[in-house]
Amino acid sequence: MKPGTLSQAAGSAYAEFGNTKVIAGVYGPREAERKEVFSTEGRLQCDNDEERELSVQLQTALEAAVRLQTFPKANVDIYCLVLESAGADLAVCICAASLALADAGIEMEDMVSACSVSRVDGHLLLDPTIDEAYREDGSALLAMMPSANAVSQVVLTGQWSNAQASEVLQLCMGGCAQIDAYMRQSIKEAAAGQV
Repeated sequence: MKPGTLSQAAGSAYAEFGNTKVIAGVYGPREAERKEVFSTEGRLQCDNDEERELSVQLQTALEAAVRLQTFPKANVDIYCLVLESAGADLAVCICAASLALADAGIEMEDMVSACSVSRVDGHLLLDPTIDEAYREDGSALLAMMPSANAVSQVVLTGQWSNAQASEVLQLCMGGCAQIDAYMRQSIKEAAAGQV
């Protein structure tokens, strides 16, 4: 993971999990267009017409972490580009976007880390490849703020017993904690390089 990869963005980050490669850019806060509904809090925008569902999930995962009240009547635009897709794209996008928000200096409660799990032939696979995801009979995505110990998004597909759901979410939480450590280390290294 590497913050500060795009020179024209307020903040940016590159993230690579396995062979999945994502770059995220943050632009703003900037004044909201007049046609938008009045709000005393800022808004995150993660629009991408081609991938509307993923955009909504990205926005949901990040909104809980961003202190929207610090930029009333303004928007922060987040763009993610999947350079290479090899599985777990949304989790990588969430991590890259969170790192880009931190790079932009956007106030947050905590950074958001995410990971996904696929259940294939009864086995749980953390951050599955595309081939593994095609064979899954259940999946989970968890986005969380590890320092705050708060979950910002959970998406479960397939049928899970209570015990299985608990197991998969614990696995995801452990993965998120490891990813969070990498994210924080990359921010520290970037800050040390700028001094």
